[in-house]
Amino acid sequence: MRQHEITRARPLLDSRGNIAEPGYAKRLLPVYRRADVKAPAYRIKEWDYYLVNNGRYALALTVADNGYMGMDSISFLDFENHWQQTLSPMCAFPMGRRKLPESSQTGDVAVSGKGYELAFRHTSEGRLLLFKMENFASGRPIEGRVLLTGGAGGEHGHLHALPQARAFLLQPEDKLPARLRLGQRARPAPRI
Repeated sequence: MRQHEITRARPLLDSRGNIAEPGYAKRLLPVYRRADVKAPAYRIKEWDYYLVNNGRYALALTVADNGYMGMDSISFLDFENHWQQTLSPMCAFPMGRRKLPESSQTGDVAVSGKGYELAFRHTSEGRLLLFKMENFASGRPIEGRVLLTGGAGGEHGHLHALPQARAFLLQPEDKLPARLRLGQRARPAPRI
């Protein structure tokens, strides 16, 4: 079966709430509007998800409002050592109250709960992903920041860590020496 590439911006949903143009897009072209969804609030599923991956390591961050269930998630994957850790605190019935923006090109997302915080913010330099979770892996915390640069639909850069701050920073390759910290355990930082 041949795949269809979406090449122009247009509404994601038609007037009946169905997908207007099935296919895939290499950039953020389909325009989502919550008002176009023809379903009760408990069936609407919205999320903001980011995956930073270099083939050896990956960091996944998620904030979800799935109507009946909210979820905030941090995952760290080490492909070389066949190790991963994911923690996903959940809440009941957010029903759209998280007010996720209709597009990652506008609006900010910020959530927090017992022992964790996630925020996805727009800055003049790009999309800044902030994350912190106590007791992430065997009682050790994870905390960091990733800056996605390159413009809408073309975010790119290199992942570097700031060891003294236990932080991640995605930026051009000519910057900081790279180390990645998870609690007290240091690992070589992934290059994206």
